[in-house]
Amino acid sequence: MTLAGWRRTALFHGQLAGLLDAGLPIGRSLVLAGATAGGAMTTTSASWSASCEAGTHLWTVLEASGEAPLVVALVRAGEESGRLPDCCRRIAGICERLARTRDEAVGRLIYPALLLHAALIAPAVPGAVLGRSDPLWLLAGPACLWGIIAALAAAGWATGRSGLFGRLMLRRPFTFLAMPMLTANTAAVLEAAFSAGMRVQAAFALAAGACGNQAMGARLAEAGVSIEERRLGSVAEGLAHGGIGGDLLALVQTGEAGGRLDRALAQVATLAEERFASRLRWTAKIATGIVYAIAMITAACTVLMMWSQAMGGAMAMADEAMGGG
Repeated sequence: MTLAGWRRTALFHGQLAGLLDAGLPIGRSLVLAGATAGGAMTTTSASWSASCEAGTHLWTVLEASGEAPLVVALVRAGEESGRLPDCCRRIAGICERLARTRDEAVGRLIYPALLLHAALIAPAVPGAVLGRSDPLWLLAGPACLWGIIAALAAAGWATGRSGLFGRLMLRRPFTFLAMPMLTANTAAVLEAAFSAGMRVQAAFALAAGACGNQAMGARLAEAGVSIEERRLGSVAEGLAHGGIGGDLLALVQTGEAGGRLDRALAQVATLAEERFASRLRWTAKIATGIVYAIAMITAACTVLMMWSQAMGGAMAMADEAMGGG
């Protein structure tokens, strides 16, 4: 995620690409693109513009501002190759697709999440209505749910800082979702870097910082050194060392053998992005199904509990009536 968010970043870089293609200088283009994107980008882009007009490379400015490594890497490759507008359009496309996929996944989860909250509140409803328990018990179920979510988020943050999370993402079953995105990032940066005329080691080092996974990044950086020192014989072997395989690696091997490595890498990046979007949708569907199942089971248990309480009360009243008779 970039500092401005995916959609705003997509709008900014899309506008920047068009302005640069129109022949406007980088400083003026940044100001106008920031004004179009709006929000904090308006003032941030003005600062970037001043730095670029003073002679600083745009990628250096973006890196100092804390922009996403993928964005920084593509901008750097674009500046060094003279294809900055093309790389900006690439960034815009990536961010737009990520935002669209995220919104679709979140949209699928909203209703079942609300249903789950209702189901977690339901067990406490009879006691609260009949005055047998404190109404605050209505919040107990949702509080436990959010406590679990907070604990998972804290665990993710802790494992992310230690590098454990990155290593877990390279193991099954997490690779099902993580590897297509990591592959897309790596292929996109390598294609841009090679187009900029970078040496293999420099290109792999750039991709290592932008792939999105610390463990995989270390492997890619090592692969770049190995290729440079002739311990690995090709870019495809370097990618295999980084953990990329299957049909996407075969595309790179074919493109490299045919002298069309740049086109093969661009194709791999596109296919991997599409694969990630498709798998994220399936993951959202599975998560939605699980949430529905939990909500239905909880609701059924609540109904059974209310029925048993009602039947118990009726039998108690009947016993009292018979005893009184």
